[in-house]
Amino acid sequence: TMAISTGNIVCRLSESGSDEYGRWAYHTYAGRNQRALNFITAYQVCAKAPNQRGKITAAAQQESLLRQKKVKDPNPRKHFRKDLSTFLRKLQSMKHEILLLGDFNEELGEEETGMSKICSDFQLTDLMTHTHGVMDVATYSRGKKRLDYALGTEKVLESLRFCGYEPFYHRMFSDHHSYFLDFDTLLLFGSDTPAIPAMAFRDIQSKCPKQVTTYLKGLHAN
Repeated sequence: TMAISTGNIVCRLSESGSDEYGRWAYHTYAGRNQRALNFITAYQVCAKAPNQRGKITAAAQQESLLRQKKVKDPNPRKHFRKDLSTFLRKLQSMKHEILLLGDFNEELGEEETGMSKICSDFQLTDLMTHTHGVMDVATYSRGKKRLDYALGTEKVLESLRFCGYEPFYHRMFSDHHSYFLDFDTLLLFGSDTPAIPAMAFRDIQSKCPKQVTTYLKGLHAN
């Protein structure tokens, strides 16, 4: 998984990271009065039995890593949900807003212990369904189910203005639908997002060897 911030939203970026198994990546954006939004992009592996999947699939790799850590019952989907819930619980304890999206390889409501339980436990709303009603959309080109969706907390839902799925291969070459979500960022963060300073006014410029060296020394000193 990968998350990218570009444009003025970079001014709000306070933290970024990823799960140790690569199952999700996240960016934390700062708002007014200690308000924070966590944007998380996640991938849950397919629900195939071990003898039905290839040796180099993400599921096989995750299971191997879990076995190396001597985890009992190294079911990658089970541990994805367990570990994601632990991560979301930490964010919830800090009163952070959550925007969770990804390819979950599961329809909402399909499994009692799956993504629908995570929605219930952390008060997350299916943003697409809330906006457009019940959606009969196959988000995988060779499938019949909606496996890709976005989930958000109350403030995220209130700030959402537009969202939708795009046609296959419209902007990106992928066998999954791309989708977009547009937010009222003033409402979401509680303040206007500042513009990125011009190059001449930035503390560090990547084309200046002296500044880059100073930055790297400071980074590794911490």
